[in-house]
Amino acid sequence: MTLDICKLQPMPKKYVTNNEAARSLGMKPSAFAKGVRQGRFTASGKNANGIPVYDLNKILKEYEQTEHVEATQDGAALLPNELKGGRPKGSGGEPSENSKHFLKAKVVSETVKAKTQQVKYEALVGKLIDKDLAEKQGAELGIVLMGALDSWAARLAPELSSMKKSDEHDFHLKLTREVNILKEEIIKKCSIETK
Repeated sequence: MTLDICKLQPMPKKYVTNNEAARSLGMKPSAFAKGVRQGRFTASGKNANGIPVYDLNKILKEYEQTEHVEATQDGAALLPNELKGGRPKGSGGEPSENSKHFLKAKVVSETVKAKTQQVKYEALVGKLIDKDLAEKQGAELGIVLMGALDSWAARLAPELSSMKKSDEHDFHLKLTREVNILKEEIIKKCSIETK
């Protein structure tokens, strides 16, 4: 809305509030307040309540001097149609290559976040164990198994040679006993709880 400045007559020095100043200029109070923030209008002081007041003659002059500023405030209105924002005409809704790459990257990012949260949850509820602990238990298990395998031949050879008249069942019992001893050793060494 433009104001015909010629129709406004200078008045005697009168101080008005924001709303009164806006009304006298034919503006909305919010538009006047925006003009104050932008420096188009300056307050002449404050009233007894601390509210800014404006000299009506002064704001009329400021309005006249800055009237052209209002038209240039909308930067988008000054741009040619090709450079204005929004979806270009005739695009058919097909996303560009950049937006496709962005969407793929966003999906990957969200997937990584979800997997990270899943691992944290599984570690919290005890489904996962620490890597160092697993490596330590694996090393201890390896030591126990290697020691048992190294000693089996020396331990079993004399016993099996003395069982010449034994059948397959006797050999089976002897080997089962040795395997059970090995299992107990593994359980003690690795502190694995039996189910």
